[in-house]
Amino acid sequence: MKKKIFAALLLMVIGLCGCSAPEEDIKESKLADYPINEEYSVPEGTLRVTALKVGEADSFIIQTTNHTYVMDTGTNKKGKKLVKELKDHGVKKVDALIISHYDKDHVGGADRVIKYFEIGNVYVTYRSKTSDEMAEYYAELQAKGIMEQVIDKETTFEADGVSFTIYPALSKSYVDDISNNSSLAMRVVNGGKSMLFTGDALEERIDELIKTPGLESTILKVPHHGRAKKNFEEFLDYIKPEYAIISAEGKNMDIQYTMDVLAQKGVNTVLTSEGDAIIDITNSNVDIYLEDQ
Repeated sequence: MKKKIFAALLLMVIGLCGCSAPEEDIKESKLADYPINEEYSVPEGTLRVTALKVGEADSFIIQTTNHTYVMDTGTNKKGKKLVKELKDHGVKKVDALIISHYDKDHVGGADRVIKYFEIGNVYVTYRSKTSDEMAEYYAELQAKGIMEQVIDKETTFEADGVSFTIYPALSKSYVDDISNNSSLAMRVVNGGKSMLFTGDALEERIDELIKTPGLESTILKVPHHGRAKKNFEEFLDYIKPEYAIISAEGKNMDIQYTMDVLAQKGVNTVLTSEGDAIIDITNSNVDIYLEDQ
């Protein structure tokens, strides 16, 4: 069931308990034959972002009336849910798959997305590690003859009046966790409203973003699952979001500092531990819904 979340009631109503019922696991053998919802549609002029409840991992479906994009794919196991949700959202083709970085909770489901859907472009950061999840992802790319595009400069594209800008990491050598700090950021703009995705940016990458012009956004996907960052308050002051989305497990108390700072700044915050969050963004309005699990 979908329920609208009113901005005035958001803060601290969405708690840290993660008390939703567990989602039904989807059998691999059922994915290929799982039906596409042909009746699903996104209203003209609307940018719809679905932030999936996939534990402490990132997985976002971004849709305009005629196009679909996927930003990160959760873990290997949660990739099955992502495939199901894409089909529930009427998707046959993913116009672009964007992998912010190669940690398993961001690239884990990418092989299934590539396997079960027609894929347009694949945008990625540079490789800084190897893993089983990456090997499975590259195997599916090779099987379908798809070449990924490593983003090393600001890259912009448009669809149905919505603009997308991807911002690369500015360094190949970070003091702390090169994988997280190599995260791509992406800003999506629909008229007067916008959303900024930040992957798992740590302090060094956040400093880069603070120095990047034009990132002020209506909605912020909080970096690194909401874990405390020394420069997070400065980052918020720069981005000036009205809403924040945290892709969190729900039981991770390390995010309390982040929640407190967001509350102090008057930012309405949603945790995906409470359910899939559907964000409808028009030129002049933002509506956020939660789907009970």
